[in-house]
Amino acid sequence: MSSNENADIRELRGRLDEAKEALEAIYHGAVDAVVVMGLNGPQIFTLKNADEPYRILVERMNEGALTLSPEGIILYGNAHFSKLIGRPLEHIVGKPLAAFLPEENSEIVEALLKEGIKGVLQRELSVVRKDGSEVPTVASVGPLRLDESSALVVTLTDISERKR
Repeated sequence: MSSNENADIRELRGRLDEAKEALEAIYHGAVDAVVVMGLNGPQIFTLKNADEPYRILVERMNEGALTLSPEGIILYGNAHFSKLIGRPLEHIVGKPLAAFLPEENSEIVEALLKEGIKGVLQRELSVVRKDGSEVPTVASVGPLRLDESSALVVTLTDISERKR
């Protein structure tokens, strides 16, 4: 065997060992989600566990629900938020929340990010649909502690009927 073939075999064994370790972690419940690089960037696939009822609740609730990084990047969005702004979820995750709001709301967003990491607060906030129309909402924002990092949880309730 040539040295190139030996190097290839060592590389393949190393990759096989990594794959075995990943499968072992999934099997033993040490993994809650898997990130896979898709055509439109990274996609997060969650694994079924005790949190499943909560995930179902968030997906079926009649409010938009988001998880944001402290900088305002959307880490997660539920189906109702997608419907609220008229865009598919794959065009939402990884984008800044500000991309879906009118420019005049930029100061409100900055305040929500700054104060929401400290405690729960509510503000009126419009979201912009794909067609350019605005939907008035009440945004509730609060902190979410994830291991060693921080994030924000946001719910958006459509108040169009109330405004009429």
